[in-house]
Amino acid sequence: MSMRRLWMWLLCFCGLLGLTLVSPRLAHALEAADSGPTSGAGVVIDAATSVPSAAPTGTPVNGPAVPAAPAMPAAAAPGSIGVDLYTIGPGAYLYARYGHSLLCVSEAPPAKNALPKDAPPKEPTKDASPAKGDCYDFGVPNPQYAEGMFWHSYRGRPIFITAKIPEQVMLDTFLGQDRTIERQRLPLTPEELKRLMDALEGSAARGDAYAYHPAFANCSTRVRDLVNAASGDRLKRDEKPTTDVTFRDIMEDGLAGHPLELAVAALAFGPMNERYPSSWEAQLVPSKLRDAVEARFGVKPEKVHERIEFQMEKSVAAGRFLLVMVGLLLWGGIALGQRDPSGKGLRIAFGAMGLFLGGLALVLELVALTCTYPETHANWLLLVLLPTDLALVKLSPRGVSRYAKVRLALLGAFLLLDLAGVVHQVVVPVLLMVAIPFVAALYASRPKSRPSPAPLAPSVSAR
Repeated sequence: MSMRRLWMWLLCFCGLLGLTLVSPRLAHALEAADSGPTSGAGVVIDAATSVPSAAPTGTPVNGPAVPAAPAMPAAAAPGSIGVDLYTIGPGAYLYARYGHSLLCVSEAPPAKNALPKDAPPKEPTKDASPAKGDCYDFGVPNPQYAEGMFWHSYRGRPIFITAKIPEQVMLDTFLGQDRTIERQRLPLTPEELKRLMDALEGSAARGDAYAYHPAFANCSTRVRDLVNAASGDRLKRDEKPTTDVTFRDIMEDGLAGHPLELAVAALAFGPMNERYPSSWEAQLVPSKLRDAVEARFGVKPEKVHERIEFQMEKSVAAGRFLLVMVGLLLWGGIALGQRDPSGKGLRIAFGAMGLFLGGLALVLELVALTCTYPETHANWLLLVLLPTDLALVKLSPRGVSRYAKVRLALLGAFLLLDLAGVVHQVVVPVLLMVAIPFVAALYASRPKSRPSPAPLAPSVSAR
């Protein structure tokens, strides 16, 4: 048995633990670097852009859902002042995966495909005239907090503000990212239009700040709330429960195809995410807000730009698959350690298993204690992942055997609760991740039966 191979397994385990600890920041850092000069899902504002001092440069976040339909005022005549809802499709980096929503005030809807003059040949350029309106972006972090955006949001600090951005700057930014852009001019009465414009301008002038939450306070919900207040409760009126997707489904849909982020979401968010949102709450995603505006205001979205890059269908089960694969990897380390006749390899494998599972349990408890999102506080997985697994580092093979029996009994009881419908949370992938290596540990730590000595041959005395 090569000790080099054993140390390779140990490094793999420690690497998995490290990725689990830093994955949110790592994913953001890497993808923000790829995204160029943006600090999130939104628009970067340079020094030449006219912006109120309270509303600086930055980045957008997430958005909305579905509703029903009433009668509305006639659409504003071309050339008159109006407000457009822009819905931006998902982007490639973490903070852009759910899309983006923002409101723009202009004299008339800008010419279709209002692209920059130096747009590449593949993008449509006919009727291209610069957009002259102003946009209000609610996904922009205060510059002094932009560096620690994830941590400040995690701790519930109000760092996202309202930025006033030229409409053409906004279009250039998202066209440069090849993201689908849709526009809907809101058919508001003069009184409703004045209320909305005053609210937008006042929010930008004051630099109103809010604490980001992925479901209840993001770029889409801020737009939804302002439009609803200005239009006489039109988006929230006749609020109804939905039964098609849960909050967890909405979250996983935005993270589809990204197993690490999906696995973190599966571990950190508890049964509150299994609830079905109402038709009002569902508008937390930009595409759902777009659909609600179409249904309630009777205005279909106009395509300003269609994403050119082909996108393959992505799986939302990738994170759960990753969790099961981690369990199999831990099992593989134990199987490999069994091949060392000295027993040292098996002790290393048990130690790596304890460090990973126990360390992961400590991280989960730390998140439940320090994160301000209520979805992380009540979590059934706190009964599946236990910090006591760290004891595997020091236990003897006999102690490992006894501990594995207790852990497997607890996991079996938890599975029965899940089957009985008591546990309202997706827990089976994590149960498998923990149970698989403990089954392997129980088998590997069994006392080896010594072969009985061969019977002595009868001696024949010489006569």
